[in-house]
Amino acid sequence: MRVALGASVLLLSPVGATVSVGDDAFWASKVFRQWSKDEANRILNASPWAKTQEVRIKPAASRRSVAGQTESSSARTPSTRARQGELGGAQAPVDYKVTLRLRSALPVRQALVRLRQLDAKYDRMNDAQRAAFDADRLTRGLLECPACGDNYVVTLSAKSVNSPGADFIYDGLKAVTLPLLKQTLYLANDRGERRELVHFTPPKAPGEEAMFFFPRLDAEGKPLFTASDKKLLFRTSDSNVTSITNFEFDIATLLLGGEVAF
Repeated sequence: MRVALGASVLLLSPVGATVSVGDDAFWASKVFRQWSKDEANRILNASPWAKTQEVRIKPAASRRSVAGQTESSSARTPSTRARQGELGGAQAPVDYKVTLRLRSALPVRQALVRLRQLDAKYDRMNDAQRAAFDADRLTRGLLECPACGDNYVVTLSAKSVNSPGADFIYDGLKAVTLPLLKQTLYLANDRGERRELVHFTPPKAPGEEAMFFFPRLDAEGKPLFTASDKKLLFRTSDSNVTSITNFEFDIATLLLGGEVAF
């Protein structure tokens, strides 16, 4: 994918967070209507279904690509850190947190609904009010997610730490066409099998998510990810696997009841 961005990346690091996995995690032991606000946010930001990477971008006059611009934290050396200082210059770099969410995963959709419930004071409603809330089109759409039956859905977003309103994902994707994205953006497992992008919804404003859709089944009716797989890969660049917009998930952490929750 060649998406123009007016930036050059100086530094990348994963945002570390220890998450529970397995049947003893709260998302497996508690119904989502009992989740606290903190727990719902943990699903969206620090769970097996959400991964965040940090990047520092220096504004540049030339247009650059979203893919193939960074190195991972494992590749950082003293010279890398020194180079970061050298590149600082007069223009202050912008720090971002870039988050990929496995949106079609039921826990993610339940977390979004639970946050809506908490905002509406759902727990204080009577039975009739709760029934009306549950029947709301947005609530039902999130939980039932008709598109999720046929597609793996992921979302990508960027939030600036030190420059509110800045968003290189929005800038890079707001006017991009599907044929262009399909050139290099795909989902894959560790066995080399892929799914091509079939639809995407660009972010409508800075800070909003871009949404990507990939077919769940192949021509033989087999899903891309099963419990026997090891890795889930989201790729926007093959030339640089450590690009800020490339992500990798461990399949073992995505299992609920022995099935891949995605």
